[in-house]
Amino acid sequence: MVRHVETQDLVKLQMFDQSIQTLVGRRYDYKRANGVVITFSLSNRESFANIENFMRDIRLYNSDCLIYVIGVFMDDIPQEVSVEEARAYCKRKEFPFIVVSPKTGYNVARAINGMVSAIYKKQNRKPKTPNTPPALQQW
Repeated sequence: MVRHVETQDLVKLQMFDQSIQTLVGRRYDYKRANGVVITFSLSNRESFANIENFMRDIRLYNSDCLIYVIGVFMDDIPQEVSVEEARAYCKRKEFPFIVVSPKTGYNVARAINGMVSAIYKKQNRKPKTPNTPPALQQW
Protein backbone atom coordinates (compact mmCIF):
# COMPACT_ATOMS: atom_id res chain seq x y z
CA MET A 1 0.00 0.00 0.00
CA VAL A 2 1.19 3.50 -0.80
CA ARG A 3 -0.35 6.83 0.04
CA HIS A 4 -1.51 8.97 -2.87
CA VAL A 5 0.48 12.18 -2.53
CA GLU A 6 -2.31 14.60 -3.45
CA THR A 7 -5.32 13.02 -1.68
CA GLN A 8 -3.58 10.99 1.04
CA ASP A 9 -5.78 7.99 0.09
CA LEU A 10 -4.20 4.56 0.40
CA VAL A 11 -3.64 2.85 -2.95
CA LYS A 12 -2.87 -0.84 -3.39
CA LEU A 13 -0.04 -1.65 -5.79
CA GLN A 14 0.66 -5.10 -7.15
CA MET A 15 3.90 -5.63 -9.01
CA PHE A 16 4.92 -8.66 -11.01
CA ASP A 17 8.12 -9.51 -12.85
CA GLN A 18 6.67 -10.35 -16.26
CA SER A 19 10.00 -11.38 -17.75
CA ILE A 20 9.83 -14.70 -15.88
CA GLN A 21 6.12 -15.41 -16.24
CA THR A 22 4.49 -17.42 -18.99
CA LEU A 23 2.43 -15.64 -21.62
CA VAL A 24 -0.75 -16.99 -19.97
CA GLY A 25 0.19 -15.34 -16.68
CA ARG A 26 0.96 -12.07 -18.43
CA ARG A 27 -2.39 -12.07 -20.22
CA TYR A 28 -4.25 -12.32 -16.92
CA ASP A 29 -2.20 -9.57 -15.31
CA TYR A 30 -2.45 -7.26 -18.31
CA LYS A 31 -6.22 -7.64 -18.62
CA ARG A 32 -6.83 -6.36 -15.10
CA ALA A 33 -4.04 -3.78 -14.90
CA ASN A 34 -4.68 -0.06 -14.57
CA GLY A 35 -1.05 0.68 -15.34
CA VAL A 36 2.03 -1.21 -16.44
CA VAL A 37 5.65 -0.28 -15.85
CA ILE A 38 8.19 -1.51 -18.36
CA THR A 39 11.72 -1.34 -17.06
CA PHE A 40 14.91 -1.81 -18.99
CA SER A 41 18.59 -1.43 -18.24
CA LEU A 42 20.44 1.44 -19.87
CA SER A 43 23.42 -0.93 -19.69
CA ASN A 44 21.74 -3.58 -21.85
CA ARG A 45 20.63 -2.78 -25.40
CA GLU A 46 18.70 -6.06 -25.68
CA SER A 47 16.47 -5.10 -22.75
CA PHE A 48 15.78 -1.77 -24.49
CA ALA A 49 14.93 -3.56 -27.73
CA ASN A 50 12.40 -5.76 -25.87
CA ILE A 51 10.26 -2.75 -24.87
CA GLU A 52 8.41 -3.03 -28.17
CA ASN A 53 7.49 -6.69 -27.52
CA PHE A 54 6.10 -5.88 -24.07
CA MET A 55 4.11 -2.92 -25.42
CA ARG A 56 2.59 -5.09 -28.13
CA ASP A 57 1.57 -7.76 -25.58
CA ILE A 58 0.10 -5.20 -23.22
CA ARG A 59 -1.96 -3.46 -25.93
CA LEU A 60 -3.19 -6.82 -27.23
CA TYR A 61 -4.86 -7.61 -23.90
CA ASN A 62 -5.55 -4.15 -22.46
CA SER A 63 -5.78 -1.14 -24.73
CA ASP A 64 -6.78 1.19 -21.89
CA CYS A 65 -4.07 0.81 -19.26
CA LEU A 66 -1.38 3.42 -18.79
CA ILE A 67 2.15 2.39 -19.76
CA TYR A 68 5.26 3.84 -18.14
CA VAL A 69 8.83 3.20 -19.19
CA ILE A 70 11.64 3.30 -16.65
CA GLY A 71 15.28 3.23 -17.64
CA VAL A 72 17.43 1.74 -14.91
CA PHE A 73 20.83 3.39 -14.62
CA MET A 74 23.43 0.99 -13.29
CA ASP A 75 25.98 3.35 -11.76
CA ASP A 76 29.05 1.14 -12.16
CA ILE A 77 28.32 -0.34 -15.61
CA PRO A 78 28.83 1.43 -18.97
CA GLN A 79 25.63 2.46 -20.74
CA GLU A 80 24.70 0.86 -24.06
CA VAL A 81 21.58 3.01 -24.44
CA SER A 82 21.73 6.76 -23.92
CA VAL A 83 19.08 8.54 -21.90
CA GLU A 84 18.45 10.77 -24.93
CA GLU A 85 17.82 7.76 -27.20
CA ALA A 86 15.40 6.20 -24.72
CA ARG A 87 13.61 9.51 -24.14
CA ALA A 88 13.23 10.09 -27.90
CA TYR A 89 11.84 6.58 -28.39
CA CYS A 90 9.28 7.01 -25.61
CA LYS A 91 8.29 10.43 -26.92
CA ARG A 92 7.59 8.90 -30.36
CA LYS A 93 5.48 6.20 -28.72
CA GLU A 94 3.79 8.75 -26.41
CA PHE A 95 4.79 6.95 -23.21
CA PRO A 96 6.19 8.71 -20.18
CA PHE A 97 9.83 7.95 -19.42
CA ILE A 98 11.98 8.38 -16.34
CA VAL A 99 15.44 7.21 -15.32
CA VAL A 100 16.03 5.71 -11.87
CA SER A 101 19.11 4.56 -10.01
CA PRO A 102 18.70 1.61 -7.66
CA LYS A 103 22.08 2.35 -6.10
CA THR A 104 21.35 5.96 -5.09
CA GLY A 105 17.54 5.81 -5.09
CA TYR A 106 17.45 8.67 -7.63
CA ASN A 107 13.91 9.21 -8.98
CA VAL A 108 12.51 5.96 -7.52
CA ALA A 109 9.90 7.70 -5.35
CA ARG A 110 9.11 10.15 -8.16
CA ALA A 111 8.49 7.29 -10.59
CA ILE A 112 6.14 5.44 -8.22
CA ASN A 113 4.30 8.60 -7.15
CA GLY A 114 3.89 9.74 -10.74
CA MET A 115 2.48 6.39 -11.79
CA VAL A 116 0.06 6.21 -8.86
CA SER A 117 -1.10 9.81 -9.42
CA ALA A 118 -1.72 9.26 -13.12
CA ILE A 119 -3.72 6.07 -12.53
CA TYR A 120 -5.69 7.70 -9.72
CA LYS A 121 -6.50 10.73 -11.87
CA LYS A 122 -7.48 8.58 -14.84
CA GLN A 123 -9.88 6.52 -12.75
CA ASN A 124 -11.49 9.61 -11.29
CA ARG A 125 -11.44 11.75 -14.45
CA LYS A 126 -14.39 12.06 -16.81
CA PRO A 127 -14.36 11.90 -19.73
CA LYS A 128 -11.30 9.74 -20.29
CA THR A 129 -8.71 11.31 -22.56
CA PRO A 130 -6.13 9.45 -24.66
CA ASN A 131 -3.38 12.00 -23.94
CA THR A 132 -0.47 11.55 -21.59
CA PRO A 133 -1.62 12.25 -18.03
CA PRO A 134 -0.57 15.73 -16.82
CA ALA A 135 1.30 14.28 -13.82
CA LEU A 136 3.69 12.54 -16.18
CA GLN A 137 4.26 15.18 -18.84
CA GLN A 138 7.36 16.55 -17.12
CA TRP A 139 9.11 13.18 -17.38
